[in-house]
Amino acid sequence: MNNRWLALALLCASVFQFTLNWFCIVPAFPSIAHEYGLAIPQVAALVAAFVGGYGVCHLPAGWLSARIGMRGALLVGIAIEAMASIAGASVSSYPVMLVTRIIAGAGGACCLGAVVGLVSAWFREQELSLAIGLTTGVAFSVGAASGLYLWAMVVAAIGWRSGVMAAGAVGLSVLVLVLLLPVAPRAEESEVAGGHLDLRAVRRVLGNSTLWWWGLSIVGSYGAFFTIAQLLPIYAERILHFSPTEGGRLGALLLLSGIPAALAGGWLSDRFGRIKLLICGSFIVSGLVIVALPKLDASGLHVAAIAIGLVTMVGLTPWFSVPAMFPDRIPLHDVPAASGLMLSLAALGGFAVPLGFGHIVAASGFQGGWWFLGVVAIAFTLFGIFAPAPRRGAGMTVEARAEVP
Repeated sequence: MNNRWLALALLCASVFQFTLNWFCIVPAFPSIAHEYGLAIPQVAALVAAFVGGYGVCHLPAGWLSARIGMRGALLVGIAIEAMASIAGASVSSYPVMLVTRIIAGAGGACCLGAVVGLVSAWFREQELSLAIGLTTGVAFSVGAASGLYLWAMVVAAIGWRSGVMAAGAVGLSVLVLVLLLPVAPRAEESEVAGGHLDLRAVRRVLGNSTLWWWGLSIVGSYGAFFTIAQLLPIYAERILHFSPTEGGRLGALLLLSGIPAALAGGWLSDRFGRIKLLICGSFIVSGLVIVALPKLDASGLHVAAIAIGLVTMVGLTPWFSVPAMFPDRIPLHDVPAASGLMLSLAALGGFAVPLGFGHIVAASGFQGGWWFLGVVAIAFTLFGIFAPAPRRGAGMTVEARAEVP
């Protein structure tokens, strides 16, 4: 097997454990709420806590990659996230559990930033968006869906604490694989091995307006997507009287539908370009579907969950590829930090949107919450409409690039 495909498999496993340890706590929400006496806003705070640590640490994680190398940052990130998950299942206090979720999110930031950089190192000149789609799309969705649906059965079988610890153990297993097998290309060793952190690198990233525009474009959609993925099952159980297993299946459908969508988004991006249309069009359509959620019955809710997962991931895959699509402005060793800046902006939505949703639901019900999510998703997409478009050839297949005049 070509080394880059073996490396891609390891990077997919790294992202899988990242989202598994993110979402494995969702099936435990009813037990946690009962044990600690929590209401919806406090449960939503558990969602926001992970994304808060994740968002705040994206830029530092990117600069950690520049300082110690992308492989080193990946190992640090997996270790932190896995151990924080295990610790969160061991505590007996809700405030302490919130802290462990923040730490787990910080580890996830290190993991994802390093993965995007390493994928770019292996695939920047060919099949970039497809490779990004396999990691940040397919592996991401499989890990998240496993946390939502498969872990519902794990939690039911062995309890929420042991279930969350089991997800942490999966992360530690992936850590061992990354330690033993190659994930960084030797041909790009000078770019991925570290030693690139200086004031000029910081200025290159923070002063790049392209990253700010594209980062802001996803604030609403990112927050809305992950709020829905984690709290739609609760809505289905409380309003439409789904069982917990049926609610978990609904969340899993939303995330699993992102698997073919990530492949499609990557292929379309590599083959045809039109990055801005793919990203912005997808986020607007997703926002419109979210606004319609209060009008849907049980069958319609299943269709909407699949549609939101499909459409959002079609746009999210090329969005993740954006930093590597500007090689004239963003050197390879800056890609993790560049992705970190964009993801930090996205995580503002991931942190604030669930909190806003929780308070709106508590005050006026789920209908107001869904309208809030849809409007926010569409509004922030306007930043992408005015953002610079990547050059069409970046990340395209050799055959497709040859067809560009």
